Amino acid sequence: MKSIMMKRGNIVRVKADIDKIKMVGDNITESSVLFANKTRELENAIDEIINSWQGDDATRYINLLKENYVRNLAELASVLNDYGTYISSVSQIYASLEQGAMMNYNGGHYE
Repeated sequence: MKSIMMKRGNIVRVKADIDKIKMVGDNITESSVLFANKTRELENAIDEIINSWQGDDATRYINLLKENYVRNLAELASVLNDYGTYISSVSQIYASLEQGAMMNYNGGHYE
């Protein structure tokens, strides 16, 4: 657990496990990639329906699945990826704050 200290009238301590935050962000990003791959597999399976079922009803059904489900799942994968990237960037912000706080720390007090 890393401690980040800054002075603004009083000493403020922010405790953050920078490595764990980064790991969580990376895990979310990795999961989003797996989710996106599964979404593509689902889309491919939907496309295979046309081999067994043809006609206007089949076309409407396939389009409905793609428009309502596949598109939303792909959007969710994108949101998860963005969230993972954001969480990873938070770890970098904490690391920068810690470095800046340590540079301003001098013998038990802040300058």
